[in-house]
Amino acid sequence: MLSIQRISYDLFDTFRLFAFHLYTYTEYVFKKLLPRPPKSLEGEIILVTGSGRGIGRFICLELASHGATVVCWSKSPGPNEEVAQQIRQRGGKAFAYSVDVGDKKAVEQSANLVKKEVGNVTIVINNAGVMKISPFLDTSETDVESMFSVNILSHIWVIKQFLPKMLEVNKGHLVSVCSAAGLLPTRNLVSYSSTKHAVHGLYDALRDELRMRNDNKVKITSVYPFYCSTAMLDGGIPHTRFPFLFPIDPPEVVAAKIVEGIRSEVEYLYTPRLVGGLAGNVFMDCPVESSRCVW
Repeated sequence: MLSIQRISYDLFDTFRLFAFHLYTYTEYVFKKLLPRPPKSLEGEIILVTGSGRGIGRFICLELASHGATVVCWSKSPGPNEEVAQQIRQRGGKAFAYSVDVGDKKAVEQSANLVKKEVGNVTIVINNAGVMKISPFLDTSETDVESMFSVNILSHIWVIKQFLPKMLEVNKGHLVSVCSAAGLLPTRNLVSYSSTKHAVHGLYDALRDELRMRNDNKVKITSVYPFYCSTAMLDGGIPHTRFPFLFPIDPPEVVAAKIVEGIRSEVEYLYTPRLVGGLAGNVFMDCPVESSRCVW
């Protein structure tokens, strides 16, 4: 038989849960009605992985247009230097490093160089990714290992290099360019979807860990783009039934939305927004702290 004390505790916790839900969604509505001005990126040192091509390239150009110092990391030195040079020609500041982000030692060495030559990175955008479109049994072990190395392990290696300083100064921003496949898995992308589900879990768990720190000001933004017209889709579109609802955007459009999301410090960014609805987030960009307060 339950004691009166136990019943009282349960009733109190239930009230706290309800109150926290009410507070979270009320805050969400107020932020929508009275949004804060987007933060300035002037003077920020922003590191972008996978900067040589695709979405990463246009993220770098967009960041530079807002006055940020851009640190370009790519495995392709030629295209990467072209991006940095293009930024410099426009009057911006950019530094290019040839880095295999799937290599833990290479990440550590390059991170030390950046800290020495550029300064402390204030925003990290983990964008690098590889995708193999094929049925699961036709995907080679080499391709599977490559996808896991670049798509998820690189995030861990990069975060470990720059998060400690962010926590020390209580300022910073981590951004993951995940994928709609991290929420909505599909055929012919079994291994790729697995890596993106891992990315989704990594940042959600890290977000929950950081929120337990007193007065934490290190932000996290998770981005979930649908298919984008980059070289990654050269093998064809794995599967889509409603292209009119889920358009395949060019990389510059996706990049502009990502930078806008960073400046607004949103926690979740879906492109198109309907991806969030299909993934079960009714408000599509509403914070999920209320679902975590039961733990």
